[in-house]
Amino acid sequence: MEKYLQVKATNPEILEKAENGGAVTSLLKFLLESNTVEGVLNIKKEKDVYDGIPTFTTDADELIETAGSLHCAPTMISDIIARHLKDEKIAVTTKPCDAMAIDEIIKRCGINRDNVYMIGLNCGGTVQPIVAEKMIKLFYDINPEEVVSEEINKGKFIVELADGTEKSVKIDDLEDEGYGRRENCQRCELKIPRKADVACGNWGSSKGYTFVEINTPKGEQLIQNAIDNGYIEAKEASEKQIKIRKKVENIMIKMAKKTQKKQL
Repeated sequence: MEKYLQVKATNPEILEKAENGGAVTSLLKFLLESNTVEGVLNIKKEKDVYDGIPTFTTDADELIETAGSLHCAPTMISDIIARHLKDEKIAVTTKPCDAMAIDEIIKRCGINRDNVYMIGLNCGGTVQPIVAEKMIKLFYDINPEEVVSEEINKGKFIVELADGTEKSVKIDDLEDEGYGRRENCQRCELKIPRKADVACGNWGSSKGYTFVEINTPKGEQLIQNAIDNGYIEAKEASEKQIKIRKKVENIMIKMAKKTQKKQL
């Protein structure tokens, strides 16, 4: 199923707090408030961007606290589902590796796939928290505690400070010095979570919108229901935007294959 949309939240608070149109937070909010799921498994930022805590949320008003990316604080979501939530009807945000792992958990533990809504997040890789703090201190010449957000975009690791200032360094330069993304992430060719019901990200998106690829009939129905109930606005992605997104994905895949040759 290949269907691409540009999606934007209708809630002003979500638009302000979330990233790239706020589609992910809006979809999770709809799933909870419509009683489609019993709870949402997501990552919540605690004291800083290096401290992400897995959070199972049953109150839709609390979802805003989980908005935004945390490349420096990933966790293995699938293990939490297998141990604690296999009998719940849930929504979960998933990087490509999470989506693959959850798919295996579903097969092995007999979890009903219909009870799991996977909201996928495009992923260029993650950074170990301790490595990130050292890296920022060394290469960016700033106090890691001053960083309020970070992202990986256009081949760079970008950090933002409280005053809105941004600093960036090329991922290649960081990794040549033994920093940057986890080695597994450097080798990984799977950047878009197509095992999820929808895959969301900023590659190819218009300003203020999330680029969404619909992967399953359940994902398509979710998007339509969220539109019908006023949680999101959506428009078709242009051919140019689709090509840009594909180009970004292909560049990352080439980088991964180059690293595979070097490391393996």
